[in-house]
Amino acid sequence: TMGVSACTSTRGPKEPPRTPPEPGKTLTLRNLHLNERLTGADITTAEGRAAINKICRDRIDGTQEDIDPDLLGKLYKIKTTLEGKGYSDIEFQFISCVRSKRTNEVLRKTVGGQAKNSPHIDGKAMDIRVIATNQEGRRGVLPVELTWRTACDVANDDKSGGVGLYTKNLFVHVDSGTRRAWHDDPRATAAERAVTVQQCLG
Repeated sequence: TMGVSACTSTRGPKEPPRTPPEPGKTLTLRNLHLNERLTGADITTAEGRAAINKICRDRIDGTQEDIDPDLLGKLYKIKTTLEGKGYSDIEFQFISCVRSKRTNEVLRKTVGGQAKNSPHIDGKAMDIRVIATNQEGRRGVLPVELTWRTACDVANDDKSGGVGLYTKNLFVHVDSGTRRAWHDDPRATAAERAVTVQQCLG
């Protein structure tokens, strides 16, 4: 016992336990058109943002933009809100993120529906589906209405951001612009769509 005591005394006072570093604000993204996946990118670090900029590049001509930190913040809040509802391993699959002006114009002429000054051009928008694991351990695409309602709640909390519901193609548009909302459900009447939009706007 004395030997142990002597040994302890020569080491000095015991160090307090070290607090583990807080985990970063991370996102997992999948570019559906390019079939690329980025896991656990920290939106608060230059390295993480550079990786996000790369995976979010224009799918046709490769144009990269600095993705707006406000947009990344909204995605992170959507993630944590869903985690609070019992979902885990959340992945954002996106149909579109950055679009160059040239690509945007091509799509406007061939597909239609793209705004001339789309926030996608400046890295301020993403069209998403959410993959997650529920409390029963089942993994799959979350209902687009759930993603829409969650994105609406985040935008209302931020008092900014556009949220669009596209039920035909099963994705939700999220951007960091002014507060607005829309949806295209062909099953709903104009009056029903107006009510849904107003609910999103709070």
